[in-house]
Amino acid sequence: MISEPRRRPYGPPEYAPVKSKAAGNYMIGTVSKNEALRAGFDDALLLDDRGNLPVSRIDDHYYDLGGNDLLRGIITGYRQLIEAAGSTREP
Repeated sequence: MISEPRRRPYGPPEYAPVKSKAAGNYMIGTVSKNEALRAGFDDALLLDDRGNLPVSRIDDHYYDLGGNDLLRGIITGYRQLIEAAGSTREP
């Protein structure tokens, strides 16, 4: 994972045409991910205008500065639930 030099277009209205039907705000994430893949990384982190991480494309895992996984992740929980549901049958 790499940190992307671009900033997410969330914030004041002048960042993106928020009242339009299709502003295309998702495209910056797609472009950033493709650039990360070409550079040999799995994904890119997009920061907001203050340099904070508002959300990521893989926000089911959270790490501290030491690299410790702080939460198991919501996707992991869903996967376990689906696997458990698939292993049972209704009478």
